[in-house]
Amino acid sequence: MNGSKLAMVLTIVSAVGAIVLGGCEEQKKDAAKAIKDAAAAAKTAVTDTATKAVEGAKVEAGKMMEAAKEKVAELTGGANKSVEAYISDLGRANGILGGINAPMDATQSLPDLKLISEKLNSASDALHAMGTDVKDQIQKTFGPQIEPLVATFKGHIERLSKDSMIGPVLGDTLKSVELFE
Repeated sequence: MNGSKLAMVLTIVSAVGAIVLGGCEEQKKDAAKAIKDAAAAAKTAVTDTATKAVEGAKVEAGKMMEAAKEKVAELTGGANKSVEAYISDLGRANGILGGINAPMDATQSLPDLKLISEKLNSASDALHAMGTDVKDQIQKTFGPQIEPLVATFKGHIERLSKDSMIGPVLGDTLKSVELFE
């Protein structure tokens, strides 16, 4: 108990004691006034404490909201970067695949295709790991860019896999690519 609260309690106790002992009329009035003053001081102390607690809670809630907004911005920024990397790598893969017309082309392209496949899988994993709301927003925002790239990529995979000379060279490199659609 802090000093001001202790003083209020002692004032109330002494005032009550004076009333109980049946002192003179003046002492009874002084005691009653002391009780009223102590009660008013206690009410003010409680009100001030409650007000400070509410204000502190508002400040903390504001800080938490700002932190949440920053996390959402980071997530959105991270999602945009992942999508942009995915689109870029898918476009590069399509360019390489479009240039493969012979087994020698496939052999020369294989190291680049393996690297791009890893990047595509990594970006696709990151995008699939995001919440449904974020994925829906990505589809709305980037779908018109992603869909034709995915269709072209699938067309290249089908064309090259069917080729009896090129398909075996590329092997599972293209089949292991996870697409974000």
